[in-house]
Amino acid sequence: MRCDIRSAMTVAAVAFALALPAAVFSQVGESPSEPSQKPQTPPPANTTADSAAWQSAQNMVPATVALSRTLDAKKDQNGSQFDARLTRSLHLKDGRELGKGTTLVGTVAQDDMQVSGRSKLAVRFTEAKLNNGETIPIRATIIEVYPPVGFTADGSPIPDESGPGWDDDDHQNPWNPNQQHVDQIGALKNVDLHSNLASRNSGVFVSSKSDDVKLRQGSRLELAIAGGNGQQAKNQ
Repeated sequence: MRCDIRSAMTVAAVAFALALPAAVFSQVGESPSEPSQKPQTPPPANTTADSAAWQSAQNMVPATVALSRTLDAKKDQNGSQFDARLTRSLHLKDGRELGKGTTLVGTVAQDDMQVSGRSKLAVRFTEAKLNNGETIPIRATIIEVYPPVGFTADGSPIPDESGPGWDDDDHQNPWNPNQQHVDQIGALKNVDLHSNLASRNSGVFVSSKSDDVKLRQGSRLELAIAGGNGQQAKNQ
């Protein structure tokens, strides 16, 4: 009897030993199970700054402004203030309206994009003065620049102009929230526009041919704009 018990135990031990490697191999060789949920597609960005800019851009809305005075790289030093007025209205997410004629306040700034050129003028819009007297912080990126109504890009007057101004219908803001930067070459005579959502500035105007960059009074800027400490706006 004892012999039979020992034999049975030996057979069981051998069977367990033979089964063990197979079980270990099964665990190691087994492919990991597929995730139950696909990961979200990351924003098209290479740096933290780009990622933050991408997130911010998703809520930006288009706006058009006209400069209230001429900007001159030789005369406007870092910190010089200027303003521009909205040519059409928009609404912020909190319901506040930036009505037509709202003043956007800007300053001349240092170029943080380090664009090369003989002359350059970096600008940054910082706040909006509402028609009710309230002032709110804003962030804006310049998407395009155009000459004043009645003038060509090289500054020549357009003879016998008739019909409504282009700011009503002729130009539509080309804003694309997936757009990370803008390079408008030949935007004005001898002037290029460069802007980047990751930059603190709204844009930089550069000339590689002239020693001075000028934006005439009435020049139109197409913007992507956000309000309220970076909380973006939605279009009207």
